[in-house]
Amino acid sequence: MTALYKYIGDAVMALFNIPIQCSDHSANALAVTNDLTKIMPELSEKHGLELKFSAGLAFGAVRVGKLGSNDIKDFTAI
Repeated sequence: MTALYKYIGDAVMALFNIPIQCSDHSANALAVTNDLTKIMPELSEKHGLELKFSAGLAFGAVRVGKLGSNDIKDFTAI
């Protein structure tokens, strides 16, 4: 299970293993990264742009939950 976590400018953060735990979440994260790397040339050609892609993968424990003020709370990972 992958959760699209949030858009950050022109970036996307995805969380793997949240909210449903999956024993092969590390392999899933790597597979998505490889798939995106492979389709970038096709997307660049299709849209007539020089699109670039880079990825960072981090593994380990995180704390997730709703953080914020009493008025606005956002689901986030730390």
